[in-house]
Amino acid sequence: MTRKAGRPPKFTERLAKQVCQRMADGESLRQVCRDPKMPSLKTVMRWAADNPTFRQQYAEAREALLEHWAEEITEIADDGSNDWIRREKEAGVITEVPDHEHINRSRLRVDTRKWLLSKLAPRKYGDALALTHANPDGSHLQAPTFAITFPGGGPGLPPNDSSADKSDGDSDDAGAGTTGAETS
Repeated sequence: MTRKAGRPPKFTERLAKQVCQRMADGESLRQVCRDPKMPSLKTVMRWAADNPTFRQQYAEAREALLEHWAEEITEIADDGSNDWIRREKEAGVITEVPDHEHINRSRLRVDTRKWLLSKLAPRKYGDALALTHANPDGSHLQAPTFAITFPGGGPGLPPNDSSADKSDGDSDDAGAGTTGAETS
């Protein structure tokens, strides 16, 4: 149904409360806004952007909607009322067979809600990742340490006093830039 052209409805506490209450009762914002008596989706989003009080009310309604979806998952999974259908076979024998279409539809409804919950509220409904830093035996990993030395110190570093880096031990810069064959 199309809406009349014109100015979008002005924000009123009563209308905002109705939008949030319907969301808290399980309707998505898109479903609420399809009602010709309700503001458009774009208008509600503008209200949330412009009005901090409504933004908080909307966030709380959204949280309640997510809780509603979480509860629906259990209800859908537990409802097996249409999982079986009766079929009449030859000679009037009636048997019950699984209704795979209904079972698959229920699975899709559950999986869709689970996916939405994991994306819209990942801290609460997302998969928990166990990030551990341990060796296979369970002991804590030790971070490797490295010692970097520069011959002659390096920029901003004191000279390296390691005797292993000195070629003959006579001076700090012995052998630096020369080979044993070069002499003056």
